[in-house]
Amino acid sequence: MIYALKQLERRFMKQFVRATAVLMVAHAVNAQYAIEHPTISAGGGALVTPTYAVVGTIGQPAAGSLAGGTYALQGGFWAGQTGESCPGDVNGSQTIDLDDLQIVLFNFGQNVPSSTQGDLDGSGTVDLDDLQLLLFNFGMSC
Repeated sequence: MIYALKQLERRFMKQFVRATAVLMVAHAVNAQYAIEHPTISAGGGALVTPTYAVVGTIGQPAAGSLAGGTYALQGGFWAGQTGESCPGDVNGSQTIDLDDLQIVLFNFGQNVPSSTQGDLDGSGTVDLDDLQLLLFNFGMSC
């Protein structure tokens, strides 16, 4: 009888240790995201998904990449306005053509982080105003 109780006690302890290990791993998996070593840097950009949004700007000596698990973040300067703009030229080809129209129509009604995805008026959404701007300049070269 004592032998049976000792075996039962060992079995219980093994299960208890396993359950504790599983709970510890589950707690670690549920950890919060953090940037441990912030810097004052310049540049920035926007990354928007249905779940996450990352936008940043200020300073810039520390451009580089951050990665962990399935996530990656590339640091660097924001692109500035250069020369004359070409209203409606979404893909930067210096011509407003069917390729630009395709990008605007593909992203129509969506929130996008940049004009390279069809947000020509900078509102954050590809909408009728963006389509109108593209169609008004359609066929032009810059």
